[in-house]
Amino acid sequence: MQAVPAQVEPERPAAGVSDRQRVRFTCDEVPRLLALFGVVAALHIAGFGLFQYYDSQPKFHSLNDGHGKLIFAGAAALAYGF
Repeated sequence: MQAVPAQVEPERPAAGVSDRQRVRFTCDEVPRLLALFGVVAALHIAGFGLFQYYDSQPKFHSLNDGHGKLIFAGAAALAYGF
């Protein structure tokens, strides 16, 4: 017979410790977190800016689906949803 491994209990926080005290970022993590948020914000600005640019150009308005809706608008919404 094989021995059954003992189940490991998850560590429980000490009594009286708030979530704010338990979830803290180190000095090394804060700049990385801010950089991540900055990159995400820059990608949003670039994406919406390109969408606005191409939506304002009449030569791209022929890219529609037959109902007058721009094809890339639907693709952008689908990509943003993912």
